[in-house]
Formats: sequence, structure tokens, C-alpha cells
Amino acid sequence: LGNPPESSFRGGDARTFAWHHALLADALAEHADVATLEALADSIERVGTRSYYGRDWRLHHHVRGIVAMRTGNFPRAERELREARWVAANGWTRTVLELAKAQLACGRPTDAIRTLREAYAAHPDAMGRYLPRTEIDLWMAVAFRRAGRPDSASVYAAYVRRTLANADP
Repeated sequence: LGNPPESSFRGGDARTFAWHHALLADALAEHADVATLEALADSIERVGTRSYYGRDWRLHHHVRGIVAMRTGNFPRAERELREARWVAANGWTRTVLELAKAQLACGRPTDAIRTLREAYAAHPDAMGRYLPRTEIDLWMAVAFRRAGRPDSASVYAAYVRRTLANADP
């Protein structure tokens, strides 16, 4: 009884395992110890490569990017988060946002703006890997502010304020 061994996961079962563990890592990212996140990344890597869905083969890089962010290794975080993307010009908005945060931490707000713009083109679906547009707008405001472009920052900040003013309590 108990959980099946990782080696028994194939196809759809591997996909479910990889996505569940990637979502778990996102949920735990701020508070879990790094060893827990690294263990999740290792499990995702071993099982995700058996999925029939190619994006799953890269999910472990997303978690490794989060680990690198938590440990302050922002260049490594950027490399891992780039590897997590399925295609260069698109990807999960959660990964795109984390990549932009790494670029901001590296002192490159213009790169972060370019990265965040890609998030607007992503389709808002697929198992919790996508962010609300308002969160993307918030980080665009931050990136423009850090890039020394207060006019653009204020436009995106206004989008966020308007959305939050009309949100349910």
C-alpha cells in the first residue's frame, strides 16, 4: 500500500504528478525550507520527463529557479527560469513573472519589462500556472519605476488601483 514508486509513473500519471508537485512548490515557495523545494525539483525532474507533454520535462527548472531566488543566486535563477520555458516567446505566466523578478534582482529592469510583456500574450488557462493580469500590471509598474520611467509606471499602477477598487471585498 502507500504511494506508488516514482518509476511507475508514465504518460498522464507522470503529467499529473509533475504539475501537482510544481503547484505545490509554488505554494510553498516563500516559506518552505530550501531542501524541501530541492526535493520537489528532483522528483519533478525524475517523473516529469516521463510525461507525454513536453512542458512537463521543464517544470523542474521552474522550481530550481525559485530555489536560486530564495538563496539569492539571481543569475542562476534567471538561467533556470529561462530553461523552464517551453518556447522563448511565451510560457507560463508564473514562470515569466519569476524570470522578470530575477532580472529585476540582477538590476536589469528593461529586460524585466520585455519579459513581462510576453505574459500578456499567454492564454489564461492550464492548471493554475497562469497569473491574473492585475498581478502582471503590478510588476510592470515596479519594473517601469526601477527603469526610471515614472509615467509608464503610473499607467500600470492605475490599472491595478482601478481593478482593486472594483474587486469584491
